[in-house]
Amino acid sequence: MTNNNQITGIMWMLLHCLLISIMSVMIVVMSEKFHIFQIVFFHNFVAFLFTMPFVIKTGLVANLKTKKLPLHCLRAVLCVVSLAMYFYAITIIPLTQARAIALSAPLISTLLAIFFLKEKTNFHKSIALCIGFIGSIVILQPESVEFSYAILLVVGAVCMWSAIDMIMKILSSDATETQIFYLTAIMSLLSLPGAIYYWQTPENYSDWLWLCAIGVIFLVNVLALFNAFRYADVTTIMPFDFTGMVFTAIIAYFAFDEIVKLEVFLGAAVIVLSSIYIVRKESIKDKHVPQLIVPE
Repeated sequence: MTNNNQITGIMWMLLHCLLISIMSVMIVVMSEKFHIFQIVFFHNFVAFLFTMPFVIKTGLVANLKTKKLPLHCLRAVLCVVSLAMYFYAITIIPLTQARAIALSAPLISTLLAIFFLKEKTNFHKSIALCIGFIGSIVILQPESVEFSYAILLVVGAVCMWSAIDMIMKILSSDATETQIFYLTAIMSLLSLPGAIYYWQTPENYSDWLWLCAIGVIFLVNVLALFNAFRYADVTTIMPFDFTGMVFTAIIAYFAFDEIVKLEVFLGAAVIVLSSIYIVRKESIKDKHVPQLIVPE
């Protein structure tokens, strides 16, 4: 990839991290008026509405074709459950703590790949995983009197996100439009019953705007992450995932006077460094794998 492409990928990654931070703050604010299930529904349905014109333009019938519908459904189920868990958790524990725990997703994805995808491990990867999980323990502080069981909801959500990563690898052969269509459509259907049960009609245009904005940000965030990996190498954009922690800390400070605890920052730094180490080692290994050249 050219340097220009790498820079473009980094810019998309920074946008992704910023949008996640903004959306998290918006969800905390809106949870004071609306139930989490209703917020999750708007998060999904608005994204679905904005997705449909692109799906129709590129061919509705063609985008509906897939041989992996059960996996699309499974991913959507995991997404809805994990989002509900995470959204509820950030209304209880500090945003920065939740964001720091979420940084462990690459480590959990690596561990799941070893057990379920039968990917081989080695000494360097094992050491990095151990160090990364030590960083997670530093953030979680299970022995602390301030420990909240809402933290376990974030851990559960992160585990589900890692499982989603495994599913995405299998679904990568389907077109992007197909994946986004089934993801947003099924998530909207799954979150609808909870939204109806806990429905609270927005009192003014401002509330409607905020709820719809969460769905728009979610869709743009998905596209930003897709383009980040499209334009740049994983080893290039991985270090910038830590900026999500920085963005969250800044926004949470001004929005809620929230200050990052030292142990949370240190634990997050350990997790990021171990994740970067694993990604770079895997990249070096891939470069040394001989490529099969098929004559034309």
